Amino acid sequence: MPQIDDYVHPFAEVALSNITREYPYASHHLARSLADIVPAVEKHPAFANSYDWHSSVHMHSLLASLLETEVAEGAGWRERALEVLSSHLSEENILAEAAFLRENPSWERPYGWAWAVELNRVLNASAVSELRVLGANSQVLADTVFDLTATWLPKVAAPVRHGVHSNTAFGLRRILLGAREAERHDVIDVIAGATRRFFAEDAAWNFVQERSGHDFLSPGLCEAGLMAEILTEDELSI
Repeated sequence: MPQIDDYVHPFAEVALSNITREYPYASHHLARSLADIVPAVEKHPAFANSYDWHSSVHMHSLLASLLETEVAEGAGWRERALEVLSSHLSEENILAEAAFLRENPSWERPYGWAWAVELNRVLNASAVSELRVLGANSQVLADTVFDLTATWLPKVAAPVRHGVHSNTAFGLRRILLGAREAERHDVIDVIAGATRRFFAEDAAWNFVQERSGHDFLSPGLCEAGLMAEILTEDELSI
């Protein structure tokens, strides 16, 4: 039976292939003028690869996570992975990415936001010194997401419940975990309040009708995972 370690090398190959390939790339940008029609790398010096922005952030996070494994310690791809991550996640590149989010505060919300926070969490928690340096670089991107989340959530009338990128619960759970690691209590409180407002009255979820042909997430499990992070032990035992 395959073991987890058996997947480290092929997953690393996939991640490295993704984040070093420029095209095809789906920008998903609103063009306000011809000035916005530029190569993706001009807007996204760190994440102009892997088909689209959130996929790129996700693949960088995956590669950083794989570098934590024992398999990676002697792997032939280790130095290449560190080189590519260090190049992409430079301080200059991440500052540009954070600036773009601030200038376009609804863009990649909440799925791309969630992976940006997860990438920062993985880097900061790494036992690999080179990755911890990149964690410091990426902090400005995570902080930008935290600030945007705190501004956005009080305005949201209802959550998105279907099982695609815009699913509210999936994104909020990862942002919440990152906010706890960063001790962003303001963001933790905003997410907790919104989660209770969105989902506290839900009951008897109809899992029989999951998933639709368009979904890649289970809306019910995404909501359950978020609620398990928010509710007290007494509330969960009811």
